[in-house]
Amino acid sequence: MTVPAQPTPEPDPSVPGAAPHPSPSRYSHTGTTRLLCAGPYLQARFRRRVVEELAEHDGRAVAPSVGVDVVPVLAHALRARRLELHAGGWIALLWVLFWLADLYGDEFGWMTSWSLADAYGQSYTERRFFLLTDAFDFFGGAQRYPGSGVWALNYALVSGLLWFVRNISGRGTSVYSLDGLLPGSGGRTWVVALVPRVLTALYWAAALAAVWNASANWMAVVFPLLMVIPVWRHRSAVEAVMCDRLPAETFRQRPREELTGPEWLREVGQAIDREQNSGIVLYEPARPFVGSGRALPSWSLVMDLRRRPEAGSEPLTAAGVLNCVRERLADLGRLPVPPSGLDRLRDVEIDELVYLPSGPPRHEVDHGETAAVTHRLASVGEGGEARRHFLRVRVSAWEHQVVVSVLVRVHTQGELLVLEVVPHVLDPLRPEFGLVDAVVERGRAYPAIAVARALLTAPAAGVAAAFSAARSLESTVRWAARSHGYVSARADSPEGASASVRELASVRGQSPFQRMDVSRYLKTIQERIGTGALQALSEKGHDTGQLEQQIVQVSNGGVFIGTMSGGAVATGRGARARADGALQQVIGRQDGR
Repeated sequence: MTVPAQPTPEPDPSVPGAAPHPSPSRYSHTGTTRLLCAGPYLQARFRRRVVEELAEHDGRAVAPSVGVDVVPVLAHALRARRLELHAGGWIALLWVLFWLADLYGDEFGWMTSWSLADAYGQSYTERRFFLLTDAFDFFGGAQRYPGSGVWALNYALVSGLLWFVRNISGRGTSVYSLDGLLPGSGGRTWVVALVPRVLTALYWAAALAAVWNASANWMAVVFPLLMVIPVWRHRSAVEAVMCDRLPAETFRQRPREELTGPEWLREVGQAIDREQNSGIVLYEPARPFVGSGRALPSWSLVMDLRRRPEAGSEPLTAAGVLNCVRERLADLGRLPVPPSGLDRLRDVEIDELVYLPSGPPRHEVDHGETAAVTHRLASVGEGGEARRHFLRVRVSAWEHQVVVSVLVRVHTQGELLVLEVVPHVLDPLRPEFGLVDAVVERGRAYPAIAVARALLTAPAAGVAAAFSAARSLESTVRWAARSHGYVSARADSPEGASASVRELASVRGQSPFQRMDVSRYLKTIQERIGTGALQALSEKGHDTGQLEQQIVQVSNGGVFIGTMSGGAVATGRGARARADGALQQVIGRQDGR
């Protein structure tokens, strides 16, 4: 197995808890892991999917991890959920009190018996200020008094509009918003975002005027201000996590975030550690390659094994072909170091995986090295349908933001050689996850600034927190029941991975340079696979004419050309082509022709 060496950072004595701490995964402190740990605080949908896939369905195996350790990601997702549940609970309580006060506000005695307008001899007509309910003529613009429910309804409508606009503009639905850090939107989006802000300003103008005229309208101002407090506390807690735990240097030096809580949850963390970098992959037939990324066009080759007259009788085996392919790929890691010192192909990772259908409970599956070796030896060259052996070739670039994975399967059936190549690519992470660095650079705001930001974001954040609490209520009750032993900790039926944390955080949108790199990696790997298979055939005395052409029919009726240098292509009925080129030169060198 060829695995690039991972640098071991020196502990910083100034960082608390920076003593070296061994981690079960070599990807625990990568930049991708750090950004994924920040994701649950910035995107509620991503957090829910992480918790659902890794914790709530604890009978479901985890997908192979590529450049990321999902245990700390799950730990941060659970922490983010607790923070939002706490904020959502307080905000939901304040909303209930707001409605009750607005419906029965005229029964609060001394709180409704004074008026600043009478005291200062100056009154304001709040009905001059437009409220959203005026457009529907629910109250005729006149019933703005305690007991009508107009203030709670209008604030709910304005808050819902702000939340909706923030959602459709791509600013997320989490309680912690990134307003001021996200890049500017187009003119149309700016206009759409302006409307609810104007309505918010009109609400506050009408509410302040109403309170000035009659203290009985106190709830129109008090409860919206009270809702700022849990939002402010939530924002402060999130910024504390990002500034204390997720700066790049601190994250590399801190011990890995571990799962705490009930025993069954700690067992989930142990199962993830066993599975995410294991040589045995439990899969579901509908999606066997979960975790590898976006599927690219695969190609396969089936050819007759024809011995040359002067060849010996030593048989060609799948293991022999894979060994030659592995050697050709491993040569990439022995290339001369370029002047820049950076060549991702030199860090190519080569290992072997055995895909097994899910069946027994995940805690009963042996993922140890001995079991993996046993399965590999038994499955190499096996043409079965359920258990499948693959040689995996992986190239990570752009700080693991782009990962090219190529799975190679070889087996022989009688006098046939079958070569299957399945490439995948992992796309970059969502751009908003990278804004954790902007939050860290901005640091914790001064109290006055923090309160001002909370005041501006409180309406939409309150709706987001209430929705988050409602969505998480069922799982929270179920977790409490499991923690107290009312529900079995292993109630879920065993199944293979249905989603990958890394894929959930990906967005399709590679830059031109990234697309160029992906194309270069794929072509290089495919060339090495072809020359490796060619070498294996030649060494065992088989004719290589078919493989030299490297023309493989694909599912859409086209053709795939492994190498075009000096070749010829013909398509369509009755067309003919003759291929000569780089592979012919390789075979000539090997055979002395």
